[in-house]
Amino acid sequence: MQEETFGPVAHISSFDDEDEVIVRANNTRYGLAATIWTKDVGRSLSVSQQLRVGHVWVNSWQIRDLHSPLAGAGISGVGEVGGRSSLEFCSQPQTITVRVK
Repeated sequence: MQEETFGPVAHISSFDDEDEVIVRANNTRYGLAATIWTKDVGRSLSVSQQLRVGHVWVNSWQIRDLHSPLAGAGISGVGEVGGRSSLEFCSQPQTITVRVK
């Protein structure tokens, strides 16, 4: 899996150990999102932190709180959307400096 594929598509493959899965998942220039399906949520959090992706879904897909940011990693995505990023995107910061004697 070396191309960015937009789904719904699921790549399923067998593996020997957790380290192999992490190496395989990170062996790409892309990194928009990943899903982990498991009975061990604690283990999924450990694995999630090692994946170079912008969003990891555990035992779900496309469920998102719109207050949280969504961004890709690598060459995936076009920046960050959602949460504070959306507020900043729709705002124009301004600095005013006044010298007071």
